[in-house]
Amino acid sequence: MQERIEELCLSRDYSVFVSIENNGTHFAGELFLTPAECTLVIRGDTHADRNMNLPYGKIDKLVCKGFDGKFIALGLELQTSHRRALERGPLSIWHFENRYSVSSVVLTRGPSVANAFVHAIELESPSLARWVGQTSVQDQIVQMYAQGTLFPYGGFPLEEFSQTAGDLGTMQIVYSPGTHYSSEDFSMALRFSPILRLTFANLKNTNEALHAFSQLETLFSLLTGQALDIQIIRLISAAGGRYHPSLYIPRGKILRAAGAYDFFPLAINLRAPRYRVSPAFPLNSINAYFELSADDRRFFEKYLIYRRLGNPDERFLGFFRLLEKLCFQKDFFLDSEKLDALIERAERVLVRMFGNKKDVVRFLKSLPRHNATKLNAASFIGSFLKTVPKELLDTWIYSASDMASISKTRNDLTHANQFEPEEHEMARKAKFIEALLVLRLLCKIEVPIEVGAEVMPRLEGHDLILRKAEPTIESRSVLGSSGV
Repeated sequence: MQERIEELCLSRDYSVFVSIENNGTHFAGELFLTPAECTLVIRGDTHADRNMNLPYGKIDKLVCKGFDGKFIALGLELQTSHRRALERGPLSIWHFENRYSVSSVVLTRGPSVANAFVHAIELESPSLARWVGQTSVQDQIVQMYAQGTLFPYGGFPLEEFSQTAGDLGTMQIVYSPGTHYSSEDFSMALRFSPILRLTFANLKNTNEALHAFSQLETLFSLLTGQALDIQIIRLISAAGGRYHPSLYIPRGKILRAAGAYDFFPLAINLRAPRYRVSPAFPLNSINAYFELSADDRRFFEKYLIYRRLGNPDERFLGFFRLLEKLCFQKDFFLDSEKLDALIERAERVLVRMFGNKKDVVRFLKSLPRHNATKLNAASFIGSFLKTVPKELLDTWIYSASDMASISKTRNDLTHANQFEPEEHEMARKAKFIEALLVLRLLCKIEVPIEVGAEVMPRLEGHDLILRKAEPTIESRSVLGSSGV
């Protein structure tokens, strides 16, 4: 017997038999959900009184009814379509099979699922649980359970933090404790995984909720230093109810390297604060991130795309391009304010002298543009590099004086000049530019550069750009006496 699906888990595979209604007629279907892809197959027989007329190409939304509830397939695109005759005659019967790729699927038991509004989204993720760490709030939950005061819920705060997320709403790390048992194993246990909840200031439709999830994923992929391993995505319906819809998105297998640690952990409410390994993440940066313009948030998205590239040359070029745009500066030959004041005073004199007000105004308006000069990339990236705290700069193998040669490397790669860089050298340069880029991105969300510098050694691969420690006098004497 097939196991009942309570919630869709993104790490699991599902094969579900469903029915699809079209023109008052139901057709059989099968929904395949895997971390690699989602597919919907619809098949059945048609004749003159029984037609299937789903549009070819793309379908925004399709409701599929199954034993466990309604599966709303989103973003469908026809991949293959087969049709063959079973019987010819006055009543011809045809059999068809259509296969669609599906971008995401919502499982719900609600009555009006097609146009439901979302009040909040919740994420359960091992990555986020590691980011939160072991906290005093978790100890409080266990203590209350042991004392018999945890259930029923009495309104006490079960959260690590609550923070405004721009105009979007409020973000929290909360707990929803529950027990589960196994009659086969004669065991029962308490479960209280950290939950990331984003409560919307205004109700959202499913597509808007998906966009909000994408923004969350981008921010926390930066903070954890790797792709998020998300298990469950809940869409909290505005209509309420016992069962919340869950979302399935094919995201591929998320593999965590052995011994990997988070780049910028939360580090608040720690169980043992004296063992803190990182500065606490400033919560106001969450609000700063969501208040960024769409163009500014795109820098974060593109950084994650370039971070996944395997070729160090491509990573280097991608990181450099983003850093150049983020650090772009203009310089001026003359003081801009004084020039503007002079232009305003000179207009009457020039009109009186030349007699053509239209041309004079056009000429004067062009002067500020000619007064500006664009600095080269090495100059304005070097200017940002000088703001990096000395404690971090002194550990790196590169400095502001190396920016000219690094910029030349970018130009040689961009213009396909005769240039054969060593792979290890390109990996070091790519990591150096990545470190500067991540520092600049953290500054965009109001993380003080001193805090960013303190956390920077936790960036994956940061050891590539560290200076080798000089041997001390004592170590030199030991090496000399051993004959090395």
